[in-house]
Amino acid sequence: MAVAGRELTHLTEFTFRPDRTKLVAIEACLRAGLDPEGMVLLRHQTNAVYQLTTAPVVVKVVQSRHQTHRSRRQAGAMAG
Repeated sequence: MAVAGRELTHLTEFTFRPDRTKLVAIEACLRAGLDPEGMVLLRHQTNAVYQLTTAPVVVKVVQSRHQTHRSRRQAGAMAG
């Protein structure tokens, strides 16, 4: 996923671990202007789901780029 002209870390089935997905979630939060301090891991299976403690926001990190469209659709439905 390209944000602000730079690629986020590409995760594979071998690197999709909580320590790696947390880094991606932190970077996404910082780019969105959100404070990731104290975020809590809620789920880590097919996707990694983190709850921010500083805002009413859930951050979802998907394992596959093919799942990105579903995440965007879910975010749009929740926002609107």
